[in-house]
Amino acid sequence: MSETLSRQDSGDGDSLAVPPQVVEILRSPVIAHLATCRDGTPHATPVWVICRSDTHLEVNIASMSKKASNVRLNRAVCLSMVAPHDARLWVVVMGTVSNVQEVADTQHLDELAQQYLGRPRRHPELPRQVLTIRPTRVHWWAEIIDNVDPAW
Repeated sequence: MSETLSRQDSGDGDSLAVPPQVVEILRSPVIAHLATCRDGTPHATPVWVICRSDTHLEVNIASMSKKASNVRLNRAVCLSMVAPHDARLWVVVMGTVSNVQEVADTQHLDELAQQYLGRPRRHPELPRQVLTIRPTRVHWWAEIIDNVDPAW
């Protein structure tokens, strides 16, 4: 099987629709790495992701975190994830944080914990923020994902 890199790019910074095979991956409990940048220094940390539509992703972060501080100054972000069972299956989503919502309850974090842990978080930290990310560029290892059941 030949493996090829696929890419979708809005070209002009506008939002783009994430391909269905990539949405399937984003809706599975695969840990993503959120990269933010401030003053030219990258910062990457593992996060949980909710993919509610093919045009927006959500992550939940602590309001006092370095990620939150970086996003206040630079809304460009990148998410990457790799299948735990096959390192050849990966997705990278570059985009812009289109909304930052302060949340005082644990509903969003509990939804993420249910997806990833099968139960609500036991001791969620507060206050939290929900970042809505608008994808502008998506890379994925296409032929593998497109032609083989990835068993995410």
